[in-house]
Amino acid sequence: FGVHILKSEFENFFLDGFFLENSSHYQMIYAKSFLEMSMVCEFGDDQKLKKWFEEKTKKILFHSDKLLSTNNSFSSMPLFGDISPDMDPN
Repeated sequence: FGVHILKSEFENFFLDGFFLENSSHYQMIYAKSFLEMSMVCEFGDDQKLKKWFEEKTKKILFHSDKLLSTNNSFSSMPLFGDISPDMDPN
């Protein structure tokens, strides 16, 4: 049932992998969560679910990667939008 909710609501929160709430911190949290869920799917036998997570994770990671600094003198990502109290952005 949870997977059904996740699949049906995904497009309400993401546009081609970019988190619509415009928060760099939550973009990274979702990237971490989807990467973990994608890895968990490796242990199951639901190939359609595995493919769905792989496709969504790839898109989320694409946008998350763009937030990371490539300048050696700046070692953190820019923070914009909401910051989650559940995870320190540093």
